Amino acid sequence: MATFILVHGTFAKRALWPILQQGLTEAANSVGEDAKVKEVTWSGRNSAQHRAKAASKLARAVQEIRVDQPNERIIVIAHSHGGSAAAYFLKSHAALGRCLSGCAFLSVPFVAIRLRSSRRRILLLLSYFIIVPLWVAAEAMKDLRTSIFQWIFTTVLFFVVTPLLWYLYMLRDFDPKALAETTRRAQTVDIPNGNYLFLRHSGDEAAAALSATQFFSWITMKLFRLLEIISDPLLKFPVIAAVGGLLCFSLLLKYFPEGLRYYKSTGLGPIQLLSIYLKGGDPYDIATGAAFFFVTVVLPIAFIIFGITAGMILLAQVLTARSFGWKNIAAGLMVEFAVEPVPFGSYPLIHIDWSDHTQDIGDMTHSWSYQQSDAIRAIQHWTIETLQKHPSECS
Repeated sequence: MATFILVHGTFAKRALWPILQQGLTEAANSVGEDAKVKEVTWSGRNSAQHRAKAASKLARAVQEIRVDQPNERIIVIAHSHGGSAAAYFLKSHAALGRCLSGCAFLSVPFVAIRLRSSRRRILLLLSYFIIVPLWVAAEAMKDLRTSIFQWIFTTVLFFVVTPLLWYLYMLRDFDPKALAETTRRAQTVDIPNGNYLFLRHSGDEAAAALSATQFFSWITMKLFRLLEIISDPLLKFPVIAAVGGLLCFSLLLKYFPEGLRYYKSTGLGPIQLLSIYLKGGDPYDIATGAAFFFVTVVLPIAFIIFGITAGMILLAQVLTARSFGWKNIAAGLMVEFAVEPVPFGSYPLIHIDWSDHTQDIGDMTHSWSYQQSDAIRAIQHWTIETLQKHPSECS
């Protein structure tokens, strides 16, 4: 007797796999084995925590079969993030994992994670270069008393400041090192050796979406180099950086709103006003004009650029954390990640090409790996070989 345990993916709690079940039954019967299909149904939520719970349910299912039928051949067929749940099962329940004759991973994204060396600096710079520009902008908009700026201020307050405060609230008592290590353990590329099938289909939209998220995160980390260049001298001399930052912050709060009102009252632009001071030739006037220009133009532009850069980094990490179902958004700041088609090591990958064998199963190719005819034949071939050559090693 061979029992096939099917594990569905994210948002697929009601997945129906009749074509795959028929193919598995035919493969088992061809080598003289009766077939039984058992489904492990889990929440299907995009969360590492829920995938870990699914792994526990899978472990219980395997244990129940071992107790009722000690000589049963057990094969797990997992699709999408159901494969992540299977990977967690193999990592966390090694003894039960050896009871499997094999495990098939269909369109599964394997996530590799490593700790980011600059994680502390990222948190420091994000907190500084996001809060300061928003605070300065809020002060300036509040003083102008015009309807358009009041509307902008309200929008910024609701859509930016509120989420930012919530994000900082999450960071109030967490241990960055512990969080990073916990997140790193959530990777799925480090499963133990075993008899596995890895199968993917061309045009997999889910894989493309995860890869796009990874690319976006990589781009924003390149932008982070701008912040690093500026922050290097600041972090080498923290006392000077603190005093200088406080001075710049105070100057912006006091003189930036006044500068805007002055420009508005005189009808002169910053460049025009600066040129007037410079043409006077008086050293005091030149110094005054340069300082006024620095406080009202250079500093705000610098903080805006840094704030946008930091905001993009934060947005990328939020999207990353949400895309991969990490529990804490801050985890995205702590680690670097990669999406791999197979785990670490030397494993073959069956890649089903673009041949049109959809058979009215829809256009979502992510699901074709357990419905398309070529994929079914590949799974059948591996199943027959598994039942013939790979008994379980359960002790």
